[in-house]
Amino acid sequence: MLATPLFVLAGCGGGDSSTTTVATTALKLDIAWAARSRGVNAPSSALSAVVSVKQGSFPAIDRTADAAGYTQSYVSPQKVAPGPNLLTVTFYAGKGGTGAVVGTASKAINLADDGTGAGEVLLVGKVQKVAITSPARLTVGQSADLVLSATDGNGAAVAVSAGSATFTLLSGSEAATLTPDGKLTAKAAGVARVSAALDGKTSDPFEIEVRAPGTATGVIAAGQSVKVGENKPLEFSFTDADGSPISYDPAQLTFEVTSGADTGSVTNAGRVTGAKLGVLKVKAKIPGLESAVASVRVIPTGNVTVTIPELQNLAVAETKTVAITVKDTNGVDVPVGTEGASFSVTRGGDALTITPAGSATGVATGYAVVQVTVAGTSVSQAVFVGSIVTNSSGLKYIDKLVGIGVSPNSGQTAIVNYTGSLLNGSIFDSSLNPGRTPFSFKVGANPKQVIEGFDEGVASMKVGGKRLLIIPSNLGYGATGSGANIPPNSTLIFDLELLEVNG
Repeated sequence: MLATPLFVLAGCGGGDSSTTTVATTALKLDIAWAARSRGVNAPSSALSAVVSVKQGSFPAIDRTADAAGYTQSYVSPQKVAPGPNLLTVTFYAGKGGTGAVVGTASKAINLADDGTGAGEVLLVGKVQKVAITSPARLTVGQSADLVLSATDGNGAAVAVSAGSATFTLLSGSEAATLTPDGKLTAKAAGVARVSAALDGKTSDPFEIEVRAPGTATGVIAAGQSVKVGENKPLEFSFTDADGSPISYDPAQLTFEVTSGADTGSVTNAGRVTGAKLGVLKVKAKIPGLESAVASVRVIPTGNVTVTIPELQNLAVAETKTVAITVKDTNGVDVPVGTEGASFSVTRGGDALTITPAGSATGVATGYAVVQVTVAGTSVSQAVFVGSIVTNSSGLKYIDKLVGIGVSPNSGQTAIVNYTGSLLNGSIFDSSLNPGRTPFSFKVGANPKQVIEGFDEGVASMKVGGKRLLIIPSNLGYGATGSGANIPPNSTLIFDLELLEVNG
């Protein structure tokens, strides 16, 4: 391209021949070689430029050989007059002002006497922002050429020539490899963080998730357990369709506790610590793959004894948790967490319901036998529904139904139906058994015909009434017990109905 010559004209005055010289100066500016095409199908970087002002154009100049020299100082070979002017720089794909136009910068200037005033050509084409726009997910074994976008100071898209950007792997070297020209290869499940640099600008970090193959399976081995206070590694695996282990970045392995967090914990490396008896439910995860939920049982370090404290009761429609105590062989309390104890009602479901976790709800006045199982050990205990009355003697009772008939006086005969049981729910006698008839005894007899607590409990009833008697051992069979079915020092429960009074 030939530059249009720039001339400074001489002026003539009066009739005399004289010459007036107009002051001129060389144009000084900085050219931003980072210009790229904008709306022009020319992917290459600019290799030459032509500088123009209102009077014409200067000869083309080539970009310096220094690849990092994005800004090049320029001094025009011819001088122009100072003052306002319009500066235009046209960038070409080839040297010497040849090839496609890949960018144009125009700028209004006010040229000073020393040639300054143009400054750096920034208006069009200089990359101001770089961003990676590649897919955010790859599967192990896949490769991709990373893609980026660039914009100038006006926010307009700037075309990027192949090989002009440099890509860097910031982290995740076990998950992927990356070449400087942007070819990323996924090699293991994980997350790779990358960035790109172009024309002195660096993108924000960009995360690419490397997922396991779609045929992969994650499994936490079944039947695992850990003792309270113990720390041990879990057994788990990630395999492909053929059962072969698949690779993954250990830093991207995580474990999620889905329930039972009070019973223990799991590190992201897969080590589990037992805290309370119970069940810890977990799943293992790597990018793009997670195992099914598996149960890890937290067990005691040795044998335990389980007890349901006696005489627990609640009102009808009331809900409360049934208390238990668990101790080791040294008598030290062992904590119990989620699913560490399993509750059920073995008798008396019409009076009380209970969840497997031990939340009991009163349904009707009476009692139910609740069984709890902890670490393979089961015990049963009566839980009462209704208001317990305690006499001065220590006798306790709950009226299920207050009768409307007479109460027996001392010496009268009371006729009752009854079922007698221990606090653990074991029935030792019942008048309702097949072949039996209602039981008769003389109230207040001397000597007594029945145990003291039974006599006292019936004496205050009315005919038609139904009552639960809770008889302490000193009002029952005491330290000797009775036969094989009533051990020494047993508290007794009689569920009875007063049918009639005679005499």
